Amino acid sequence: MSVGKKLNVVFFSLIGLLMLSVGINFMNLSSIENNNNEAFDVRVEQINSIHTIRYYVMGQEMYARAVVSDPSQSNIDLFMESSTSVDKEIEAFGKAVITPQGRQHYEELQAGNERFNAVAAEFSAAIRENDLATAERLVSSELAESNDAILETTDVALNFQADQMASIKTKSEDTIATSMTSSIIIFVVTFIINVFTMFYVGRSIARPLKNMVQQTNIIASGDLTGENLEVKTKDEIGQLATGFNEMKGNLKALISNVQQSTENLTASAEQLAASTEEVKSTSEDVTMRMAETAEGSQSAITGAKESAHAMEETAAGVQRIAESTQSLHSMSLDATETAAFGGKVISNAKEQMEVINVSTNTVNELVEKLSKQTEEIGHITKVITDITDQTNLLSLNAAIEAARAGEHGKGFAVVADEVRKLAEQSKNSANSIMSLTLGIQADTENVEKAVANSLQSVNDGVSIITDAGQTFNTIVGAVEKMQEHIEEISATSEELSASAEEVSASVHEISDNTAEVATNVESVAAAMEEQTATMEQVSDVALSLTENAQDLQTAIQRFKI
Repeated sequence: MSVGKKLNVVFFSLIGLLMLSVGINFMNLSSIENNNNEAFDVRVEQINSIHTIRYYVMGQEMYARAVVSDPSQSNIDLFMESSTSVDKEIEAFGKAVITPQGRQHYEELQAGNERFNAVAAEFSAAIRENDLATAERLVSSELAESNDAILETTDVALNFQADQMASIKTKSEDTIATSMTSSIIIFVVTFIINVFTMFYVGRSIARPLKNMVQQTNIIASGDLTGENLEVKTKDEIGQLATGFNEMKGNLKALISNVQQSTENLTASAEQLAASTEEVKSTSEDVTMRMAETAEGSQSAITGAKESAHAMEETAAGVQRIAESTQSLHSMSLDATETAAFGGKVISNAKEQMEVINVSTNTVNELVEKLSKQTEEIGHITKVITDITDQTNLLSLNAAIEAARAGEHGKGFAVVADEVRKLAEQSKNSANSIMSLTLGIQADTENVEKAVANSLQSVNDGVSIITDAGQTFNTIVGAVEKMQEHIEEISATSEELSASAEEVSASVHEISDNTAEVATNVESVAAAMEEQTATMEQVSDVALSLTENAQDLQTAIQRFKI
């Protein structure tokens, strides 16, 4: 698997974990919100309705006793008003119930209220007939019993609502605990992945690239004696290291062959120079002797043979130089191709590192987006906390007003106390959500720092690959310059070979015509003058060849193999 695919797997895993964490927290918050809505919108409303029913039920019994004590019209109106209010509140409670148990409580309240209304009708008739004894009996017996039955039903309903509120509280606490556990697990997994990512980037990308840059700088200084890079992977970094090792081995073999060929070229050039000097002195001596007398023809024959032999050696030396030069030229072409291949490998690695850089930037943007979302969750939690504080304050004011109302405000005081408890529970839940949100924000910052570190490592890798590419370009330039010198030497060798063949032909012609030296002294002298001029040219070419060989040897000696 390539480096880019490996990093993409890690980054997409981090993104998946972050999305999973956000999804779980969103589901848990939705569950808590539903429980709170049920508690405030349904349960609290039903509790308030039950307390109101209890208030009016106690009021109608109290006003019934007041009517018996003082059968005035105002007391009768208060009794009728309380009875009517009880009917309305029971009817409102029936509309708000959502569970079978609540429906049963409503039916029991409705039955008890109907019994009370039946007795209340008898009570009202007795009052209208001024039968206070019957009215007092009804108040003390049947009216009180039906009223107590209604109150008992309200007690059962209140206990049921209290159990439901406790169940909602337990569900909310379980949801919060589940959210915290999942967040901790995801944080641990994310932390492990981040540590693994940083270790992998440092070990598999940054360290091999640094080693490669060090080896490249050493090679650029001319030292090829270092150890090859160790290849442990088959990804782009491993392929780059393998190509680098192959290029180094080819360059080392090329430099070794060039050094050997240069030494042979220098020795051949020196031998050629010595041979040309010897041939030149011999030719001058022959010219002088041929000018003095024809009797020196035998010496001329001997000199011609020696010249032919020397020229044969010269031709052989030139041939060897030409072959060595051709071999060196072929090696320089191989070195150029190897260096160009290394440059392509560096270019491919640079493109891959740029792709990794783009992927890292994308992950960084996603992490920043997640950080902003967690901040918004914190703002929402703060709004919930403010609402619970306001609710607590309102419950306190309600309790104060209930205390002022005295006996009539006891039921409302109970409601205010329940509201205050619910407000405190909501505030505690909101504080827990705030703590969880702060933990998520801290984890997000850690992820953002880790991604920033990875991004910096990737940028360093791109810079290192760029430096390596420039170093390979320098090597290609040096090899091309060496190739130019080799081509120049090859041309000089071909010129020298042609001159040597020409001199050799002249010497053989002199040897064949030595018998006619006596009659053709002037022709031989002219030929020897021509030979002397040619040998001077050969000497100049040999000196030029020697200088070029020394320059090439100096350039090659900067490499250590």
